[in-house]
Amino acid sequence: TPCSVSCGVGVQTRKVRCYRRRSARVIRVARRQCTRALGHIEHRRKCEPAVCATNFRWRPTDWSLCSPRCEQHRKVACYSQKDDRYVHDSLCDYLNSKPESARTCRNFGNLAWRATAWGECSLKNKVCSQTRNISCVDSTSGRLSASCPLCVKPKDFRDCSPNQCSSPGASQTCIDEGQCKMLEHILKSTEGTAFVAEMTLRVVSLCSNKEVRDRCCASCDTANIMAERLNFH
Repeated sequence: TPCSVSCGVGVQTRKVRCYRRRSARVIRVARRQCTRALGHIEHRRKCEPAVCATNFRWRPTDWSLCSPRCEQHRKVACYSQKDDRYVHDSLCDYLNSKPESARTCRNFGNLAWRATAWGECSLKNKVCSQTRNISCVDSTSGRLSASCPLCVKPKDFRDCSPNQCSSPGASQTCIDEGQCKMLEHILKSTEGTAFVAEMTLRVVSLCSNKEVRDRCCASCDTANIMAERLNFH
């Protein structure tokens, strides 16, 4: 008979009868007579006319972490719900579309870029500009990280109007005043320890204030040099 199902695993059956030739006649006899002489003949068997499309689905893995280029990736493979295993992708071709396996980052998790305030405009290499310090921070732990995507890193340099810069001939001796010596002491005492990055960023952030920088220029210069060594600029 035809298979009992149009897709998936079904059953086919047939009638099995035993006949015996007697002279010129053929007569039907008990099946056991044929079984003894010819062995058992199956009257029922499994059949699978077609693979049931509803058994298969695209199954994507979780998105990867955001790369420095702001890309995320994942694997997308055809999965058999019936057999609980991955199968060849061609079995999912009947589906309208395959989920995307790459995309531009939409979620950066706990990582975020933090920027200090812009510094004062200054003339350097005949260019009037201002800078600021950018750092990557894990908001969960509060610690610095090196995993923030570079594609969304804020700018740390921008041009200023020429009239915002002082005369290139103007110069002054950089000498710390009063309590500013404490900043330099903090920087030197944490150098080489696990706290150097955090303390350096704090001092650099303080120095973005013109009043502090003018009063503590030596310590601010030291902080900027240390920040450059730590690659925070």
